[in-house]
Amino acid sequence: MSDVTTPAVKAGPDVRAVLVDAGIVLGTFALLGVIGAFIWHQVTPLATYTATKDNALMDQLQLAKQVSTDGWFFMIALGGGLLAGAGLMWWRGRDPVVTVVLIALGSALAAFLMVRVGLDLGPGDLKAAFAKAAVGEKVPIRLAPHGGDVRLNLLGVHLSAPIVSFMWPIGAVLGTLGVLFLTPPRATQQTPDRQPAATFG
Repeated sequence: MSDVTTPAVKAGPDVRAVLVDAGIVLGTFALLGVIGAFIWHQVTPLATYTATKDNALMDQLQLAKQVSTDGWFFMIALGGGLLAGAGLMWWRGRDPVVTVVLIALGSALAAFLMVRVGLDLGPGDLKAAFAKAAVGEKVPIRLAPHGGDVRLNLLGVHLSAPIVSFMWPIGAVLGTLGVLFLTPPRATQQTPDRQPAATFG
């Protein structure tokens, strides 16, 4: 009489592995969002208003600088999202579906942090600055996207986000798709649980 054992494959995702992946993906995007804000702050020439007696003026050169604020955000966010999406999908892509969801959430977090930290790094409120400015003094604008907002109403909750901030998710999706389509699928890691299958005598 002999015992024959066959491996039984455990079904379902490994919760611990998913949590580790979530921490790595979200933490990476959070860090990149903050780094992106610092880079944005360093490379962006801020446009300025010229204070007048009862108003403020901005000439054509300053208007061009205002447009460049969004341009620099666009390039940093698209590049950061592309590299992060591709790198994380290649590194942590054991379960492609879970990883894609985590990358989508992480890219949204990076976009939020880049906008929020950028505001904190740049000049303060314009109204407060104009209240103290003398006639002819230059007052810089805030470090913030200026190209308009996307407004959403989800289940009664009103959300608004700068259009250019979507470059983080767009870049991340492009990087993710590049890895999915250009690399061979990985073999699914399975943990066998040896169980007695049958006894023959």
